[in-house]
Amino acid sequence: SEAVKKLKNENARLIEAIMNSANKGDMLESMFAMQRALQYRMFGKLANGPKDSVEDFHYSITALVSEIGEVLSADKRWKNARNVHYDRNEKLFELVDCMAFLISLHQYSGFTAEEFYEAFANKNQINMDRSEKE
Repeated sequence: SEAVKKLKNENARLIEAIMNSANKGDMLESMFAMQRALQYRMFGKLANGPKDSVEDFHYSITALVSEIGEVLSADKRWKNARNVHYDRNEKLFELVDCMAFLISLHQYSGFTAEEFYEAFANKNQINMDRSEKE
C-alpha cells in the first residue's frame, strides 16, 4: 500500500541520515553509526541515538557471550596440542559479531562513541601507569 511504501522511504532516509552522521575519518564513530543503523533497521530502535535500556542490554550481553563461544569454535588451538582447528576468516567474522554486540552494549547503556573513546583512553593511561610501577 501507499502508507507502507511511504514508511519504508522514511525509514531508508533515517538510516541514511544515521550513517551520514558519523565522521567518516573516525572508524570507531563509523562503527557505532553502522550498528545504530542496523539496530534501527532490524528493531526500530536507537533512532535518536544511544538510549539506556536494560532489556536491550541484557539481550546484547547474552548474544555477546554466545558469539565468544563461536570465536572459540573457530580457533580451537587454545584447547590442547591435539586441537589444530583454526579458520582465520571464520574467527575474524565471529570477532566482528562480538564487536557489534559490544557496540550495542555501549549504545543500550546510553554511551556514545566519543564517551567510549574517552573512557578507553583514560583507562589505558591508568593501565600504562600501573605497568610502570610493577
